[in-house]
Amino acid sequence: MTEHRRQGAAAGAAAGAGAGGEWVAPGILRLSLPTPYPVGDVNVYAVLGRVPTLVDVGPGSPAAREALMRGLAAHGLELRSFAQVVITHTHLDHFGFLRHWFAAPAVTAAALAPAASPAPEPFRGAEPVRSPDGRPRQPGSAPGAADGILAREAAGHAGAGCAGDLAAGDDATGDGGRRLAASRPRLLAHRWGARHFRGGDDPDRVRFFRDFVAAAGVPAAEAGGVLQEMGLYQAAEPAVPADAWLEDGDAIEMGDDRWLVLHTPGHAQSQICLYRERDGLLISSDHLLPAISSNALLEPPPLDEHGRPVRPEPPRSLVDYRVSLQRVRALPVSLCLPGHGEPFRDPHRLIDRRLAAMEDRADRIRAALAELGGEATLYRLATYLFGNGDPAHLLLALSEVNGHLEWMESEGRVRRRLEPAAGDGGVAALFAPA
Repeated sequence: MTEHRRQGAAAGAAAGAGAGGEWVAPGILRLSLPTPYPVGDVNVYAVLGRVPTLVDVGPGSPAAREALMRGLAAHGLELRSFAQVVITHTHLDHFGFLRHWFAAPAVTAAALAPAASPAPEPFRGAEPVRSPDGRPRQPGSAPGAADGILAREAAGHAGAGCAGDLAAGDDATGDGGRRLAASRPRLLAHRWGARHFRGGDDPDRVRFFRDFVAAAGVPAAEAGGVLQEMGLYQAAEPAVPADAWLEDGDAIEMGDDRWLVLHTPGHAQSQICLYRERDGLLISSDHLLPAISSNALLEPPPLDEHGRPVRPEPPRSLVDYRVSLQRVRALPVSLCLPGHGEPFRDPHRLIDRRLAAMEDRADRIRAALAELGGEATLYRLATYLFGNGDPAHLLLALSEVNGHLEWMESEGRVRRRLEPAAGDGGVAALFAPA
């Protein structure tokens, strides 16, 4: 890995992008991968050094997988070059490839990894930085004498269908090829995303969205399409448990540095940013994007790796997102490395614009309620503001408006009234200005 560190240092942050990616900082390579989703290309980051780390892996589509392999190979890298993978949040454009890399028995190194590279140095572990009172230390605060290392390993991470079942060199395909998972790196993700690593087997999530669609007043003719969209998404999630579940305030080694884990729920309940305190570099992922605003997506209550709730109240995505934005705004950030789009500076001004846009949207929702007769269901509001579209479009519109209504309700700007839902029971919610 010494040569890769030298390449990154020589190229520096000003290096231009090419077929093999772009050096966005010394030792940090950005690879932009195509996705089959409207958001467009997604960024993954190779952080090279003592603990070579891949931050996110992209979707599982063939085009993205080929782009990842070719981009790594252009720098003498392959999947086996990495000691660990860190997932910033559990959306398929960022972690979908895991189901092919870590758990698919038919995927071989010969098929996906064209270049050879040195074996990675040993993984150095996740190290929570704690204050003397036991709480995670905040950025910039001094460590106390009681700070220590707490390794939180996920029990049984080498279970059925996972990489730990095979030793390097075992033939898992019958054709002499090596299963990629046989040499898989350590996998780290935030604990609040644990339910998304179960391979789609989550009946509670199905019930959550069924109840949500009913309460939103979605007509039966469209509700089926929305639920089918969620089912297809859920089925594509990987059955790959993490090796260590991260918490807010943890410090992990990536490359040659220690990075602070910032839990920033909002866009996703599992969303994290990775902050390098020595120079203010922030891998913001989808928490902060330069060209588009991150949708604070609706999710069921997050569960830990044992299926237990991790927060006492249901998530309110936009309320969470606003708190997370304010938290990042308080940090000295020199450069943001986003999940989509180009690296950018001055995130504080961007955050101010995002917060102001939320206020504008809230004003538009209050006006729409008046235009719709003073009271409306979530479905009627969403289609009034964003129009009708396919199930994916409708789901995003419902999530966007629902987040704003929850935030406005928390501040006493709207009120909700419940009434029996049409059809087979349940409860529908109607919203009105407070």
